[in-house]
Amino acid sequence: QRVTTSPRFVPPPRASSIGALVLRWPRWYRRSILAEEQHARRRLRISFGGAARTTPVWRRTRPLPCSRTRPFWLGSHSAYSFSGPRTFGANPRAFSRSILPEHSPGACSPEHPRAQRETTHTATFCKMDTEARNTASRQKIERVLAAANAFEVLELEVKFTSAADVEKAYKSIAKFVHPDKAPPDYHDKATEAFKKLANARDALSDAIEQREVREKIAAEAAAAEAAERAQAAEAERAAPAAAAAAAAAAEELSPWQEDVDAW
Repeated sequence: QRVTTSPRFVPPPRASSIGALVLRWPRWYRRSILAEEQHARRRLRISFGGAARTTPVWRRTRPLPCSRTRPFWLGSHSAYSFSGPRTFGANPRAFSRSILPEHSPGACSPEHPRAQRETTHTATFCKMDTEARNTASRQKIERVLAAANAFEVLELEVKFTSAADVEKAYKSIAKFVHPDKAPPDYHDKATEAFKKLANARDALSDAIEQREVREKIAAEAAAAEAAERAQAAEAERAAPAAAAAAAAAAEELSPWQEDVDAW
């Protein structure tokens, strides 16, 4: 025989108590719904009173404190609903803009000062962005037109470059050089620069033409270096003759200088 006086022993529920709970379930369910409705109405009155004392008319959109309710607008106290299919006193005009006074526009309305400030700031930022882009486009166009070879046009080092790198450089510069993206006053220059950019891309995309371009650049650099060396040697050879001519001129002027000093 079990000991029923032990605090750890809980007797199993009887079938009659389980049946009673099952039969009384709809009534208990309705009571819980009514309790939630009364709680929401009470919290609605409290929240509405606080909002009316501390906030202006057009900003009284504070949601209900009850976690199972949705936001409401001023003037629609009966417009609230619970999550799920249950709805009590829903007002279809609750969220309509027509119930608000004319002197209280919404925050997203152009009449509202906050919306006006945001619109002004957005227009200013767009204007600044456009001016900066036009300046960068002009600089890119001038640099492309002044480039001496295809590598300078694409801003690449004079070495073997893959076709993928050439295409990447081409796209990054074409955004600023394209005639449709350039400022109106640089349309003609942009057209010329874009053609030059396309020719440079075509020349460097082919391996054979790229090698020819590199060889041409190397030959031009060697020729320029040789010209500089020749000019330096000529200056060194002409230096003694120039020094002798200067000394002779000084000797010719020495008597006149002595007379001037004596005088």
